[in-house]
Amino acid sequence: MPESDLPFEILSHIAIYVLNDDKPACMMTCKRWKIPFQESVWKTIEIDSFEKLEEICTIANNSTSRLPPYDLTTEIIRIHRPCNIRELQKTQAFRTFQNLKHLDIGAISYELADFGFTRYVPDSTSLVSLKLKIKAIDGIISTPITIGILGHMPNLQKIDIYPELSIYKIQFKLHQFNHLHTLLPKLTAIKLSLSFHWIHPKAVPSIPQTDPAPSVTTLDLEIIDWDHIWLYYFSFKYPNLRTLRWKTSRSEYEQTAKEYTMEKIELLRSITKAFTCLETIDFFTESSTEWAHAIFWEILCRLNSPVKRLKYSIRNYSCEARFLEGVIEQFTNSFSRTLETLSVVGNLLSFDIKNIVTPKLSHCPRLVDLEIKCCGVSIALDNVLDNCTALRRLSFCNGLLYINPETNERPIQHGLRTLELDTVTTKSFVFNYISSRCRDLEYMALIQTQIYESVSEKTKGLHINMSYTNFKKLYLDHVLFYLSDDFMNMNITIKLVLLSQLTDPRKTNKDPEHGNVESFATHIAWFHLSDALKNNTSLNSLDITQLSEEDGYDITRQFLDFQLKRNYNSQEAKTFIREQTSVHPWKKDICEGCVEFTCGRINEYRIL
Repeated sequence: MPESDLPFEILSHIAIYVLNDDKPACMMTCKRWKIPFQESVWKTIEIDSFEKLEEICTIANNSTSRLPPYDLTTEIIRIHRPCNIRELQKTQAFRTFQNLKHLDIGAISYELADFGFTRYVPDSTSLVSLKLKIKAIDGIISTPITIGILGHMPNLQKIDIYPELSIYKIQFKLHQFNHLHTLLPKLTAIKLSLSFHWIHPKAVPSIPQTDPAPSVTTLDLEIIDWDHIWLYYFSFKYPNLRTLRWKTSRSEYEQTAKEYTMEKIELLRSITKAFTCLETIDFFTESSTEWAHAIFWEILCRLNSPVKRLKYSIRNYSCEARFLEGVIEQFTNSFSRTLETLSVVGNLLSFDIKNIVTPKLSHCPRLVDLEIKCCGVSIALDNVLDNCTALRRLSFCNGLLYINPETNERPIQHGLRTLELDTVTTKSFVFNYISSRCRDLEYMALIQTQIYESVSEKTKGLHINMSYTNFKKLYLDHVLFYLSDDFMNMNITIKLVLLSQLTDPRKTNKDPEHGNVESFATHIAWFHLSDALKNNTSLNSLDITQLSEEDGYDITRQFLDFQLKRNYNSQEAKTFIREQTSVHPWKKDICEGCVEFTCGRINEYRIL
């Protein structure tokens, strides 16, 4: 089909992805192309100021052409540069563009004295979405003026309001928050960066009679200062809440902690039903205290809310691995019936391998995605696979990955497809176990991972056997292999790595879980870790080189020769190797052993 015959619907869809600067050329292509690309230009207006917006309004109002109808075509307006309330008051945009649905004002400023101007802001009944960045004047942002502006947009469904600088805050009192909902009864999604004013104890008895906002399903709050009684209020205000993002900062933590009394704890514990529809939580805190987690410990976990997707982040340098162990265990216990994705991210950049902290996961039959990062904890992989039978992706950072010694010798097969390990320490046997049990594994990424095993002094060969695994993609980034668990001794680092795959994945004589599988393998490539590593223990200092096929053949032959000679005379073997290092520097590392990483099939790989 020639371009000139493309249907209007397809051209309109193409126009969405064409840059505005290129659309005039498309309009000139042919008569059929003119209208869809012209409409696309007018559908979204992005300008620097209200002054420019007024010029565009004048063009639309004075246009003699009604194709396209500009007043109905424009749906989105974005203003990038700062403006003030007087410019908003005078704008023709709401009258000109009668189908305007989304308004994004880059930065608007107003003073306390501007409150009277809110009465003259033009009404817009078509707007359903507003994004408003507010510039503080003398460090103050007027909440009454903000609410006054919103009152002229009664059909808003989504609001996103935040200060230009995070050090300032929009403070809401209880009656102002209720008034906001009265003015905007159709709200479904609320995103605010704010602080909550203290609620007087005398107002608490009336909170259960609060008019609910049943249409609100998404609440996204970035809170600078708050009172725990607001949690009590939200439990009655939002009965149909499905998505909650809760982020608190440290600025007022000390004062908030003092105000978290037993009386408030008991008030939260008196709630018997709340957030019965909540499915998604994104939680961020900078404190590991009980009061900072009251929304979990006293409400959501206690009431076993039907949470499906949970992301938890904490940034606190005094937070310990034992605390995060408890967080992981509490989440998997409280939401075990419904949890589908769980992400727990701390900021512990190291873990104590001599003092293992391992969370015991409850049975989560629906969990498909698990992410544990920088928590200082270790993971017993068999426990995770046994209790999370539907798991398809496991991402683990900064810890020890191991298999319980008493694990079942013939475990049930598992459907894990993606494994991501970053700064993890583990034994080579773990990968044999994974290949045997998780035969659907398709993607594996190992980043700054340390793999070790005690190997025979005679062979010095480390074999990672994943012969049951057919990789779509294998990614190895700064991976180190060791002959023992003495990780600080760089002299035991194996510097020659062979990547191989089976010529026929079906031909294996033993289960790879037990290693030393007799199979029909073909070499993909040999890799050499540079000698610079000896003088630098940083994983980032790794320099890995892929060797030529000729060098790979020599390594294979000479490593076998080395093994034979070592059995006869160790010193003779070292002399045999040393004599050949002047031509090929990697040859001196044959004495240190080699690693063979065997897979069933590898479609794509990358080694750094």
